Amino acid sequence: MVILSIAFAIAAAFNWNLPPGFRPPVAGANIQTNEKFELGRRLFYDRRLSYSGKTACADCHQQRFAFTDGLPSHIAGLRNTPTLTNIGYSRVVLEKQALTPMFNEHPIELGVKHHEKEILARLRSDYGPLTIDKITQAVAAFERALISGRSPYDRLVFDDDQHALSPGAWRGMRQFFTSGCSSCHAGLHFAGKDIPTLRNVALTAPYMHDGSIATLAEVIDHYASGGVQSPVKSPRLKGFTITDAERNDVITFLNSLTDQEFLSNPALAKPEK
Repeated sequence: MVILSIAFAIAAAFNWNLPPGFRPPVAGANIQTNEKFELGRRLFYDRRLSYSGKTACADCHQQRFAFTDGLPSHIAGLRNTPTLTNIGYSRVVLEKQALTPMFNEHPIELGVKHHEKEILARLRSDYGPLTIDKITQAVAAFERALISGRSPYDRLVFDDDQHALSPGAWRGMRQFFTSGCSSCHAGLHFAGKDIPTLRNVALTAPYMHDGSIATLAEVIDHYASGGVQSPVKSPRLKGFTITDAERNDVITFLNSLTDQEFLSNPALAKPEK
């Protein structure tokens, strides 16, 4: 595989088997390096980054849940925690986004505001001279490496493995692409411009921004009914007809977007030391 950037060099170093259709996430001025990735990984799991010393980024973004937390709303009590799967390909500026949980006051998440010097002093014992900029750049470098692209669906598309999907998943894939689902969840990442990816979606329940829907079956029924009336409802949500068998097939297809290598990759897990 041709190494297209430092991001892929990192991937190669950890033997991540990425499909050829992927391109490196855009990093802007934050030059991606192995050292920056490893620092970001350690900080991501380090609870000392919070003022209380009890909360880490990884508490809300757990690898086993595709970097969500399995709760209706995250620990600060607001919206459902979004997945970080392939977050580097989104329009989010990760360096800027990292500041939000660090400095939020309503609600308080990591509680860095007003305690910046104390937290930096606490971390410097292990990490050397840190600044807030260095922390956000390192965490962003780690998040850009959260690349999922080895699901059964990917093995079908990129490896031409005709046995990667079950018959039900094949039927569900056809249903997904003909019923209108793909008009919002489109492209390589099954995500629109402002819509979360469906990669690893079977692991990210409960669903919707408020975590109000517990299962994929209920999500499909919600959209089949046309959704709820709202001033911000997309005109694309017009509803559709689906049988029980077709719903089950779509769910089987959505399960084929689960990337077990991503969920168990030790290079993305909490460092042993």
